[in-house]
Amino acid sequence: MTSCSNEAVNETSTHTSISVKLSSSSELYSGVYLDVKDVQIQIDEDASNSKSWMSLGALNSGVYDFSDMNDGAELILVQDMVIPVSHVYSVKLVLGDDNAMVMNNILYAIDTPEATNKESVNTVDRSLQANKSYEFTLDFEVDKSIQMNGMDVILTPKMNTEMRLYELF
Repeated sequence: MTSCSNEAVNETSTHTSISVKLSSSSELYSGVYLDVKDVQIQIDEDASNSKSWMSLGALNSGVYDFSDMNDGAELILVQDMVIPVSHVYSVKLVLGDDNAMVMNNILYAIDTPEATNKESVNTVDRSLQANKSYEFTLDFEVDKSIQMNGMDVILTPKMNTEMRLYELF
């Protein structure tokens, strides 16, 4: 027979678990390769303060073909990460510079001219509760995120976020 101390109970009651998955779809492009760097959550109301954002350390960072994530396919970015209970104002997908797309068998570099264009931020505005598991699914809207201007391709990320809550015990 095992038992928990009061310290162990109090310790688990101040934390929650979070997972993040990425889904996408594209009907216009045969290949959209985006450089996933990180997933972050905003835990302070002032988004301009760098300490407001907590990195969740994407498990699967790297370049992925977002057009391959059709028909329910998902990429796991964060799995069951234990974090302190907090209010989450927003979730952010951080992209790098190694982005390209294929259209009509031609490979185009995707330009991200400003740092803010590399970040897709969605409002969540939910308080996370202790001893729960939260799953966020980031649905990246590829066709709405890519703007073509002649031979120039510009990325302005558009994304929807779905949150599910699971009871741990």
